Amino acid sequence: ADRLVAQVPIVHVGGSRAYAYAEHVSGNKKPGEHESLHGTAAQKGAYAAALAAGASVAVAFMAAKAGKFAAGDVAALEAQAKATGKFSAEDLAPPAKAKGAPELQQSEQAAPQPGAGAGCQVQ
Repeated sequence: ADRLVAQVPIVHVGGSRAYAYAEHVSGNKKPGEHESLHGTAAQKGAYAAALAAGASVAVAFMAAKAGKFAAGDVAALEAQAKATGKFSAEDLAPPAKAKGAPELQQSEQAAPQPGAGAGCQVQ
């Protein structure tokens, strides 16, 4: 391994033995969470693209793990997330829409951006 993880006791309750919180250790993350934070540009981009498309956090983490995202991948990524058994119902739920957020029509979602160079695609 390329890292050393040391847990420093941080809690002493009523004379009990001190302990550290395991959730602060980098190895206790959900699948794809590490890649979404510290991965390659493609992994971080896939995570951001999934969230921007309205996908759940679980789907976004699985997209980061895969290093790619397309709207057609949502069902497969959700199935992969469920198969891990590490995501809660809240993680699998799509994010709530913000009040006043505009609704995009299907034709607007894939519209080319003004000034976009040759070979640029919006997904």
